[in-house]
Amino acid sequence: MLVQIIFVFLIVIYSGCSNQNQQLYKVSNVSQTELIILSKKKEQETISSFEIKINGKIDGKAKIALLLNDGVYKTENISGNVNIKWGGDWYSDEIQIQYEPQSVNSGDIKLKYSFGSF
Repeated sequence: MLVQIIFVFLIVIYSGCSNQNQQLYKVSNVSQTELIILSKKKEQETISSFEIKINGKIDGKAKIALLLNDGVYKTENISGNVNIKWGGDWYSDEIQIQYEPQSVNSGDIKLKYSFGSF
């Protein structure tokens, strides 16, 4: 009986931690500068964390920056295959990311993201 209770408890915990809040954003034109604004889902309550996976491929160089309080918090120089993961504590309902291509003509950049809430 105790094993069954523990099993049910683990299933409940796992389903509460799943990525049901995951969203997708695609950079519309990788050759153009873009201010990306990612927002929580409307049904989410108080935000306490975030996770972003940035994947894709570009044929040149670009810079992507996570903005916080009107300044750059974290930045990555990217080229070729892109595979970045950012995450941590976050207490805002949105995230701003600045994408700045330096010599990009074509490619594809996608951001899979989720906000964690209490």
